[in-house]
Amino acid sequence: MDSRFRGNDTVMSVFICQNSIKIETPSEAVFALIHDYDQRLEWDTMLSKAAIRHAALSPSRSRLTYTYLFRARPKFLSVVLEPLINWALRRETRSRLHALQGFMTRQQRQNNL
Repeated sequence: MDSRFRGNDTVMSVFICQNSIKIETPSEAVFALIHDYDQRLEWDTMLSKAAIRHAALSPSRSRLTYTYLFRARPKFLSVVLEPLINWALRRETRSRLHALQGFMTRQQRQNNL
């Protein structure tokens, strides 16, 4: 989605994007993993300052939403660059969420053995 923010009498165009995935793993385990930075490199394919949020849907299901915000520079190229960058980031964040989903599924199987 494209949003406009006003600051110091200038309008900047930015993209605010979200990707979500449902994971068939207890919410407590998902929450613990996304906050366990010792294990983060085992599943996180793109470390950044973006936000990842967790919501419990049921005792055995969670929704994770990854949100990022960016502006392309130089400004005169942003009309061309922002859609391309957004496509690449969307693709990467989907991959990242699927990596987390796979990690949680494998971990849950190992714990049930």
